[in-house]
Amino acid sequence: MSKDKFLKTYANLPEQKDFKKNRIFGVVMMSEKFDLEREQKQLVLARLSALNPESKLSLGNNNEISVKEMIESVKKEDEMGKKIVKVQMRMLKVLSGAA
Repeated sequence: MSKDKFLKTYANLPEQKDFKKNRIFGVVMMSEKFDLEREQKQLVLARLSALNPESKLSLGNNNEISVKEMIESVKKEDEMGKKIVKVQMRMLKVLSGAA
């Protein structure tokens, strides 16, 4: 991954001020205001931004959606965007072995 693509992909991650270094646990949240939905949305947007925006995903019944359309739905937080976040988080759990 190029430096420009890396910076573009991870530019929307939480600011450093919300975290502090901990000798035992590494980096931990400092703030009590942790918004899980917002964090999941940002993670999914970062994952989708790493893909080719013209790539398409088949939804069945001859329906398709492009990565660009998925990103727009997630940003709008419409019904499709919420489903995309839910499915992506489920996939991350499976890939991590947590599911």
